[in-house]
Amino acid sequence: MKVFDNIAASKVIIANRKLYVDIEEGFIGWGLKKTEAVSDCSEIDDIIVFFDTGKFMITKVAEKKFVGKGIVHADVWKKGDKRTIYLVMYQDGVGGSTMMKRFFVNSVTRDTEYDLTRGLKGSKLLYFSVHPNGEREVVTVHLRPRPHLKRLRFDIDLGDLLIKGRQSAGNRVTKEIVQKITQKEVGGSTLAARKIWYDTVVGRLNDEGRGKFLGAFKGEDRILTLYKNGEYRLSTFDLSNHFDEDMVHIEKWVPDRPISAVYFDGEKELHYVKRFLCEVTSDKRVSYISESAGSYLDVVSTAYRPKVRIIYNKLLKETKNLPDNEVLLTDFIEVKGMKAQGNQLTKLKVKEIVLTHEIEGDEPWPQDEAPELEGTEENDGEEGGTTIEWDLTKDDEDNQPTLFDD
Repeated sequence: MKVFDNIAASKVIIANRKLYVDIEEGFIGWGLKKTEAVSDCSEIDDIIVFFDTGKFMITKVAEKKFVGKGIVHADVWKKGDKRTIYLVMYQDGVGGSTMMKRFFVNSVTRDTEYDLTRGLKGSKLLYFSVHPNGEREVVTVHLRPRPHLKRLRFDIDLGDLLIKGRQSAGNRVTKEIVQKITQKEVGGSTLAARKIWYDTVVGRLNDEGRGKFLGAFKGEDRILTLYKNGEYRLSTFDLSNHFDEDMVHIEKWVPDRPISAVYFDGEKELHYVKRFLCEVTSDKRVSYISESAGSYLDVVSTAYRPKVRIIYNKLLKETKNLPDNEVLLTDFIEVKGMKAQGNQLTKLKVKEIVLTHEIEGDEPWPQDEAPELEGTEENDGEEGGTTIEWDLTKDDEDNQPTLFDD
């Protein structure tokens, strides 16, 4: 039986709704089925909404709510979130310089409009993006052609831009007229890795040191969970994630480390061994054993050298006097595709097949064979952000080019 501690309802309620955003009309809610869903949400979630005026607000989700036209981004917002990093580039008043800044939004007053610009009349948003783990981003700034300009475009690596408070004016990009800003590439996280634990008592992730330490996560890192029915799942390290009751194991996923399994094929009535790497990395449960009726999982392991014990059926004449047999799975079969049937373990009647160790094993993985990524500061792949691009056609005053000066 699972034990429940005192957790706020907002942290355990199931996200059983879809958030829809009507950009043209300025509505948000779970009842706007004619528009494309933005994300999952619950009926008590808060939503963060950014507008092309350079302003934003937090509001409670509803079935249908008008928040204002000019929406450039809307999504579920969690109080205290310092991992989601927003980037804005804006024109500072009519004919003013283009400014840029990176920031997080961890605490605001609901239904209050906040200005991300300096508040000068005519200020407007030129570019916006959001990255769940502060991913590095490179953008290309395209300038309006002028006779004196020799360079009409240049790149900016925004990973070098310090993350400041949302109230800051930001850094100056240029005094020239900006025609448009486009995203060039997105890289790994610029934030420090986040240490995650799994609390076995309440079945929840946390970053407060309770329960089993899973590792330090950033970027595209995933959590591997294994289930009694022969399925696995690769999920993000979002603390709001839920895990099903039939989960038998949880750990940080290392892509180069195979999963070893012994299962019974109900159609062929034989036990098979297979070792494979996860080929499906989306956040859903994936079966890796036979789907025929009567099939079931005997054992599963992520150990470096998994070993099982075969306990034969002592009630049968042919296996009555057979001693238990131990099999080192790494010697028994090579790593194959996830959909492979595997190798037949034995033709004899089996009472039970058990692991001789914990699922993760007692012997550590060699660093050179499957390097541990926990706590590193290197980039961990790519993760795209939500980006909006505008073409600007209004003429502004003639200014001199300046880059990165405050």
